[in-house]
Amino acid sequence: MLDAQRLPEIQQALADCGADAWLFTCFQQNDPVSLDLLGLTGRHLVTRRCYYLIPRRGTPVKLNHRLEPAMLAHLPGEQAYYLTWREHAEGLARLVDGSRRLAAQYSPDNQLPNVSRLDAGTADFLRQRGIELLSSAELVQRFAATWTPEQLAGHRRACKLLHEIVHAAFDRVATTLRNGGEDDEHAVQQFIVERFAGAGLWAESDPIVGVNAHSADPHYQPGPGNSAPIRRGDFLLIDLWAKEKAASSV
Repeated sequence: MLDAQRLPEIQQALADCGADAWLFTCFQQNDPVSLDLLGLTGRHLVTRRCYYLIPRRGTPVKLNHRLEPAMLAHLPGEQAYYLTWREHAEGLARLVDGSRRLAAQYSPDNQLPNVSRLDAGTADFLRQRGIELLSSAELVQRFAATWTPEQLAGHRRACKLLHEIVHAAFDRVATTLRNGGEDDEHAVQQFIVERFAGAGLWAESDPIVGVNAHSADPHYQPGPGNSAPIRRGDFLLIDLWAKEKAASSV
């Protein structure tokens, strides 16, 4: 999350890329990058538009609705409010006044969709005021997409466990077939899920275990009544992912 200690480094990065400021725009779940950097993810329900601007020099400025006055209170900077739609337009114009080259979560031609979150209407509003939009992609890479040492260590621990689990799954299938038995996709998938639990790993969805044609479907999920058998000579794909359960794990 952005804080006073990170501001000098961010402002130096703005100077390096020739931007006058970095604009963050938040409304509901429109921009995960802004929500994360502004510390709003999972903490607040952003039901009204709010903005945070970090200038290349000077103090950041916050703009949010009077009905949500504390939305950005945890962030450093000067506070401004709006209530009516007209006050919103006037406040946003004042916020960006003096900025001619503005970094935002924008990507030319939507080349980087994970970064391209600025809505077209706000982009029109800014351009009508003579502002040139710059992509914040390099800033996002530097300040939002860099792991901490603990995240890297956790990633390596999870990676080691995943390798052990996937080898155990293939060994299970090989042993079953050598002994004349038959396995199936769903059974192997649940074997992996149980190993995840035993290793303290978590995944937002179960791994893909696909035989033959199923291996070409990137979203295939076997089920108890929808699972192909695994026989000798089949092509078997196991696609698995997981992370540790601690907060901020990757």
